[in-house]
Amino acid sequence: MTGRTATLNWWIHYKKVAFIWFISALCFFILFQMALHNSSNTLSSPSSDSSNLSSERRSKLYDKMARDLDEHGAAFLNHGETSQSLSISDIFTLKDGSVTPVLKPANPPVRANVLYLNTEFSVPFAEAVNNIFNPYFDKEL
Repeated sequence: MTGRTATLNWWIHYKKVAFIWFISALCFFILFQMALHNSSNTLSSPSSDSSNLSSERRSKLYDKMARDLDEHGAAFLNHGETSQSLSISDIFTLKDGSVTPVLKPANPPVRANVLYLNTEFSVPFAEAVNNIFNPYFDKEL
């Protein structure tokens, strides 16, 4: 009988362990499916809606800025002020048809981090900026 008792005890123990593993796997699967479903809903609806909304607002703002620039020209160069109470003409000059910065030391000194861009990226960027802004700077500052 001891062999049969040992086999019976083993079988009962095996069923308990198998039941616990089954319940654990089922709970994990259900929680994983819930998380997967929730993350796909979060990624598809709110962020896409908010990015579409931001994109629309950004487009409207840029359109308004372009219309204002077309209608009034670069009027901000005439009497514009920066956050340091400088006029735009104190910061930029027009040389050879290009807008160039006026280099002078900042008082008080300002710390800045400069990110180096490889010419592969910086040249197209500079060309794009020049193509966009140069038509509006046909007058002297």
